[in-house]
Amino acid sequence: MAATERKSLGQILTGYGIISDAELEEALVKQKETGLRLGEQLEALGYCTVEDVEWALSTQFDLPLVRLTPDLIDADAARLVPAGLARAGTLIPTWAVGNEIGVVIADPTNRQVIEAVQETTDKTVHFSLGVPSEIRSAITMIFGDAPDDAPVTAFGLYDSDLFDEEAEQQIQADPSGQVFLERLFARASELNARGVFFEHRDRSYTIRLRTLTGENHVIRCQRDWFMHLVDKLERLANARPQGALGARFGRYVMFDDGGDMRWGYEVVRADAGPHPLVTCTPFLRKKTLPDITEVDFGTSGAMLADALHGDGHIVVAELPNRSNAWMLRAVLLALNEPDQNIIVCGNEAQLGQERAEHRSYQLFNHDPETDLSLRELYGELTALLPDLLILQNLSGENPLPLLEEARLNGHKLVTTYPGVSALDVALQLQSADPQGFAAAEGVTIIAGVPVHLLCKQCRQPTELNETARTRYGIAGDTTLYRTVGCNECRLTGVRDIAFFGEVLVVDDAVKEALTAVDVLSAVGEIGWVPVAERLTHLLRDGDIAASEFVNIMRDIG
Repeated sequence: MAATERKSLGQILTGYGIISDAELEEALVKQKETGLRLGEQLEALGYCTVEDVEWALSTQFDLPLVRLTPDLIDADAARLVPAGLARAGTLIPTWAVGNEIGVVIADPTNRQVIEAVQETTDKTVHFSLGVPSEIRSAITMIFGDAPDDAPVTAFGLYDSDLFDEEAEQQIQADPSGQVFLERLFARASELNARGVFFEHRDRSYTIRLRTLTGENHVIRCQRDWFMHLVDKLERLANARPQGALGARFGRYVMFDDGGDMRWGYEVVRADAGPHPLVTCTPFLRKKTLPDITEVDFGTSGAMLADALHGDGHIVVAELPNRSNAWMLRAVLLALNEPDQNIIVCGNEAQLGQERAEHRSYQLFNHDPETDLSLRELYGELTALLPDLLILQNLSGENPLPLLEEARLNGHKLVTTYPGVSALDVALQLQSADPQGFAAAEGVTIIAGVPVHLLCKQCRQPTELNETARTRYGIAGDTTLYRTVGCNECRLTGVRDIAFFGEVLVVDDAVKEALTAVDVLSAVGEIGWVPVAERLTHLLRDGDIAASEFVNIMRDIG
């Protein structure tokens, strides 16, 4: 593989008519923005296939192109190279005879990997070019899946001038990747980076540091090294050593940015403000609850929670698949017991590990059999926000029987929207104090399914969809109004949040029922069953116990 003067990859692809000169020029311009290699950029733009690129590389380096199949691989020869080197370098030996060995490699430009193979085998190495996905399949066939704690050697695994010579030497000496991560986040701090993103798109694996000025620092990685780093971050997130990576990397914390093809670990200064980061509910940033920060308890949420805890914040942390009822209870507890800094809510299985690792956390044990009823939420949330009735439809049950009580008790709002915290809605309204809400005449219902809504100021009607009609038992003509603003008039409400459909819907029949002097009569006229009658039916059908019936009837007078 002696270096000779050779055509560039772009010259080969254009020379054989695989891509045009214009396509090459576009890829070269785009490459400066993305940091991808030329072949990867051309693939990403759809101008050629991975097979085209591999063929061009084989021509460029005068190497045979091998399409790997299981029968081409000698397992004994393949094991002459350590599994870590095979994975890190995306290569696999296919044969060995005497003092010679044949190796199929994905990247013939990686001199460090090539030299490592030669040193490891102590043989004359004959390299061939292979398709990366086929090489990785062969590695898995020979060595199996990589264990979680498998060491990964650092040579040739990334391409960047981000680190100085001393840092490079330390990184090279640590195959675990820990030094690499520490140096990475140290540089993020030095560069005043706002984010460190681990990006996987097609066959491109990059780490990108983004500064506040918009400058990008790109580290191109080998796939296996990239995946190893991501796995390591996730394991560190779960282990949370010494108060989380936020403490280890100075005043920085990380969170999982999600997305289909990107793992993003946002770097956030812990002194960025009273709430450095709120990953879920934007309304909690507002003055209504100034001492509470809410965090989505995903892969790296624990690190953020720990870091914020250290800054004296009350942290309400959600575990995946949590019950909204328990999320609301967590916020209530945070308000009532400010000494409790971190509150985690979730089900029993999810909380088991949290309980074992974090004795200082207040943990909610969600048991579906003893979950909060709508009435319990009614009591607790109206105590928190006495001007409003916040009703979260947790299980699809019909909330309409409670409308009478809401009106009789002088409450302003009844809202249900599965998947959206009712407390979020209340905080949005209370913080913004929109004119539309202030002028509302009755209790408001949010349909149990998404509907396109228009605001009350416009008075433009839209039909209630059939699914919502069925759920709420509403027949005949209906008009929906949204009382916190819409795209048409933008006269009221919170203007930067639209994904809830701007929250409030008033149905003419509902409004009539709730503003009538005789609420029970109005409810009866539009076909809704009064709560006492509904309870009687439940008792008759054996759906509630007699003692529960007596207690509820006593509660509603």
